[in-house]
Amino acid sequence: MNSQSLLITRDKEILERVNNTNLLRELLREEREEITKELQSMKEELRRTQEEFQTLKDGIQIYQKHHEQLLQERDEQLLHNIRSIQETKQLVAPTIENKQH
Repeated sequence: MNSQSLLITRDKEILERVNNTNLLRELLREEREEITKELQSMKEELRRTQEEFQTLKDGIQIYQKHHEQLLQERDEQLLHNIRSIQETKQLVAPTIENKQH
């Protein structure tokens, strides 16, 4: 092989390495873009999930307040009924005692 032939072979090898390097850079860039898009999509999904979670949490808090209010109203009604029963017993007690004597 003569020196001219060696130079041509060497130039081809260098050109092939440059092409491979450029191809690898392009593939790396595309991979980065794809990963970035996927991360953005995951961030958006996480944001939506957090919003849904907050909506559910708010709904639960509203339900709890409503439920507590209903329980308090029920307790007040029960206390009122107990007082009424006690008052009735006090009013009826003398009548029952008179009938027993």
